[in-house]
Amino acid sequence: MAKPLNWQLFDAPEKKAISRSMRNRLALTTILAVAPFLNYGRPTYAACVPSPSPTFICSGTSTGEGIFVNNADVSTLGSPPFVVTDDGVFVSGLGDQRFTDNYASTSITNNGYYGRGLSVISLGDYGPTPGAVTIYTNGTISGTAHGIYAYNRGSGDITITANGTVTGVDVTEPYGADNFIANDGIHAENFGNNLTITTGVASTVTGEHTPEMNLTPSMPRISARISMSPLAPTPRSMVRATA
Repeated sequence: MAKPLNWQLFDAPEKKAISRSMRNRLALTTILAVAPFLNYGRPTYAACVPSPSPTFICSGTSTGEGIFVNNADVSTLGSPPFVVTDDGVFVSGLGDQRFTDNYASTSITNNGYYGRGLSVISLGDYGPTPGAVTIYTNGTISGTAHGIYAYNRGSGDITITANGTVTGVDVTEPYGADNFIANDGIHAENFGNNLTITTGVASTVTGEHTPEMNLTPSMPRISARISMSPLAPTPRSMVRATA
């Protein structure tokens, strides 16, 4: 007598195979579904983002950045490096305006007509906070007008430290003249208290004009135009108070 077929014996491997196949498909589907979220919680930055505002962190490549907020505190990351290719960085608002760049890999360029590489502006005091501008950079900054432009309408200080390369690019100007655009490496104007500009030992600050600092008592205003030869032997600092 023929032995009856045992469907359980023959069917079990098939069911196991099907079950294993389904599990594999489910696992693959789960991986694909979860993959976009694997980096969740890891900060990624494209240009300058609030972290939160008025703090901004800048990283990656951008054609240009404009930040308009009171008491702005803007800083850069080293990886990926912060690179601005065309329109520079513009920071403006009331109160204490700050830009801090600790990385030599930072590169900021403004190649537009009368372009300022890095502009940091305080439009005045913000409540109890004096209007002030603080810039610290180790990177490379250039503009067709000024490399760095600082302006303060508040009662506080302007403090600039440049340890990298800052250039006011001498561009061809219209009508054959070469004095319409003041191509300063660093250009600063303060209607408040002290103005301090310090350049590091290995810094390079270049532009059209020789260093000068002026006090205009009637405003009162301190202005500075800094365009120095490369690799000065010692750090340089100029301080002048309006009082």
